[in-house]
Amino acid sequence: MPSSNAFIAANNTAGDESVMLVSSLRQEQACIGRNLVLMTRNPCEITQATGFPTVMIPNAPMADILEVPARYRVTDIQLDPTRAWALDAAVMQADAGYGPLAPALTFADHTVYRIRGEVFNNTC
Repeated sequence: MPSSNAFIAANNTAGDESVMLVSSLRQEQACIGRNLVLMTRNPCEITQATGFPTVMIPNAPMADILEVPARYRVTDIQLDPTRAWALDAAVMQADAGYGPLAPALTFADHTVYRIRGEVFNNTC
């Protein structure tokens, strides 16, 4: 088990990384023209640091992941290496211009994708 100091340092790092998302999340919300809800691997940290609502990415196949947006009004999904096995094919489709996801152009590092069925403005 990590020491208390290591645990605190890890949490501070997670918070710092989440705070860096605020500007891009605000731009994304303005672009899509509705309240942004982010599906992520770190929902507590991101919501606490940014104020944006989040839900956990299920540890499930893409078909199951795509059931979540309709239930929780999720607009965007943040990529995470722990879910690459489920998301990689959809990301490749999105980068080619089709499939259930679309690149969120407000994230130049391509770490966040829009859920096409929930977001109707995919132009900005």
